[in-house]
Amino acid sequence: NIPAVIYERSTSDLRNNYGITLHNSTYRPLLESLEINEDEFKRQIAIHHPETHELVSDDRRLRVNRAALTRVLRKDLDIQWEHKLSDISASASSRSAVFKVGNKDETRDYSLLIGTDGAHSATRSLLNLPTSVFDLKVLPYIVFNGKRRIPYSNLPPGLLDCFTNPDGITHAQGHALLTIKADFWDPEKQVVAVSYTLSRAAGEKDQPLLDRNIRDSESLAKHFIEEVAVLGQTPEPFR
Repeated sequence: NIPAVIYERSTSDLRNNYGITLHNSTYRPLLESLEINEDEFKRQIAIHHPETHELVSDDRRLRVNRAALTRVLRKDLDIQWEHKLSDISASASSRSAVFKVGNKDETRDYSLLIGTDGAHSATRSLLNLPTSVFDLKVLPYIVFNGKRRIPYSNLPPGLLDCFTNPDGITHAQGHALLTIKADFWDPEKQVVAVSYTLSRAAGEKDQPLLDRNIRDSESLAKHFIEEVAVLGQTPEPFR
C-alpha cells in the first residue's frame, strides 16, 4: 500500500484496440491485487472465437484485447493524463520532475521515480544513463505490421483459424513469414479485427528499414507493398 501517482503523456481515451498474448504466469499474480477472479478477468478482456465463442488460448497463454486490459489495470489508480516528462532534477535535499501540461510546465516532487516509458525512454535520456547500462540491440529482421477490420459477411476463407490459438495462423513463403492474429470480434457491428505481420531476415541494403521511425509511415507503406509484390501468389487468407 505505497501511495503512488502515474503520469501519462497520452489522453485518457482508451487506445491500442488490438490483441496481445499474455502468459498465464504473467497475469495470474495480478488477480489478487486487482481483486478479481480468473473467470471474470477472462470475461472482461479475453478474445473469443466469433462462432464457437471459445477463448483464444492454450494451456500456457491467453489472447486478450489490450484496450480492455488497460481498462481493468487502470481502475482506481491515480493517473495524471497528458503529462509529458520534460526534465528531472535531484540534489542531496530534493528531487523533482517537470512535466509539460498543455502550454505550461508543472513541477512535482518525488521520493522514488520509476520510469516505465519503454525502449525510447525519456526518463533514461534525462538521467543521462550510460548506454552500457541499457544496451539495446536491434535484431536483424525487417518487420511490417498492420491491422484490418473485415465485415463478417465478407471474410476470406480460413481467416477465422487465427481465432483458434494465440499464435494465430502463419505461412512461410520464400524468405518471409506471414502471420495473422486475432484482435477482437465485435458482435454488434459484425466485424472481425485482425493484426497481420510480414517479417524476414535483413539484408545488406536494409539498414534504412532497421533505422525507421513513426515519421516514415508513408514510405514504409510503399516498402510493404513492394515486399508483398515480391512474394507473388499467396494462399488464402493471406492473399
